[in-house]
Amino acid sequence: MKQRTLSSFMLLCLLIFTFIVLTGTVAGQSSTNFPTRVAAGAGLENGTPLDDIEDLVLTEINRWRLSRNLVPFARHSVLDQLAENQAQYVMAFRWFTDGMDFHQDAYGGGVVNRLSSAGWPSYEIDNHIIGGENAAFYVTVDGAINFWKGSRRHRENVENNTYREIGVAAYAFRNNILVYTVFASRPNTIPIVVDADRGWAYISLDNSYYADGFSPTYIGFYNDAGQRLHDQPWLVWSPRIRLPAGITENFVTLLTDGITTVRTDVDLNMSLLFPAETSPEDLQRVYSGEPVPTLIALEPLPTLPYEPTATPRGDDYQIVMTYSSDSFFMRNNSGEFLDVRPLSIRGNDRTVTTQYLARYSSIPVSTLPPNACLQAYSLALEKSLPPAPRTCATVLSVRSAVRPSERFWLTPMFEVYWNEDKIASCYAQDLTCSFDLPANSQE
Repeated sequence: MKQRTLSSFMLLCLLIFTFIVLTGTVAGQSSTNFPTRVAAGAGLENGTPLDDIEDLVLTEINRWRLSRNLVPFARHSVLDQLAENQAQYVMAFRWFTDGMDFHQDAYGGGVVNRLSSAGWPSYEIDNHIIGGENAAFYVTVDGAINFWKGSRRHRENVENNTYREIGVAAYAFRNNILVYTVFASRPNTIPIVVDADRGWAYISLDNSYYADGFSPTYIGFYNDAGQRLHDQPWLVWSPRIRLPAGITENFVTLLTDGITTVRTDVDLNMSLLFPAETSPEDLQRVYSGEPVPTLIALEPLPTLPYEPTATPRGDDYQIVMTYSSDSFFMRNNSGEFLDVRPLSIRGNDRTVTTQYLARYSSIPVSTLPPNACLQAYSLALEKSLPPAPRTCATVLSVRSAVRPSERFWLTPMFEVYWNEDKIASCYAQDLTCSFDLPANSQE
């Protein structure tokens, strides 16, 4: 009986010793081996920064975003500082007093006020700043993440498709971890997130109500010397694209829709998809690739493939197309009724027929009247109907159910076909395209 009691006591001591060793060493481990279920703040002085935990929180949030088919977050130093400031304020004042608000600062304001005070850019419409904030006080990162997933308000912040950048701050406090995350977006900025392990770049888009609807069709990568890292002037845009060889720690991307070009300066260390799981070997693989032999300076900006569509002929063309980022119009400029049924437009990997454009017209496209127009635009981007040019005597049909990515007229070059014969090449940067129908087409 005594022997069994002694064995049990020794086993208990061994388990306690193992627990002490584990909790004593885990806090100093690298982020690549840091499990989400460890009590990282235990035994540490209040206010101790937990850089490994910050990386782990961002890793788990980005994994969460990808599971919801959302573009992951890029980290931003201004948002980091705002998260740190609020965490330090909360640790210093009114801890768990009645009515304590984790999101109210020393001046009684919220995160949007703090973003404004920090000079965070606003959108032109209503001078609007897009931002949000989450906070958690838990023993583990798992606990914090699960708390956010179980809370509608916090879950909506993480899954908000208009947020594209994040700041993270984590501190040891009262044997727990206090975590703050600040979410935001900037106008005319397209953050890039890099999966260094697989060599992928995730390209975000501004999906906010206040954005101008910029939807790129091409992208270019440049190293920190401003040299292009691919043979072609542009690569075809994709929400996820393979990184070219020769990427540097700081690099540049250009995105264009043929009319607007947006530049983004990328700090790779602030743009890692899974920072807690990215090893030095992963980064070395990204940096060590040999760039293409042809390197072209970033300035001036590369031009899109361009050729004159035709010798200008004034206003004599039978068909005139005009377009902008807002909408597309096709007008009968001939002064006669035209049969345009065989006409189609091919761009952005899709074909658009005149029958499609004229779906809501009471007049068939076999007898398109003089100066009558067919219109297309994206209701998802334009909340009101874009006005027609003065040259349009009437707009016979409006197609509004065009997805932002389907705006074929913003493809750098789209083509016009008569049945299976190409009759014109049109360029987005021209904002207009005029051409004649084939001879004898109206006979």
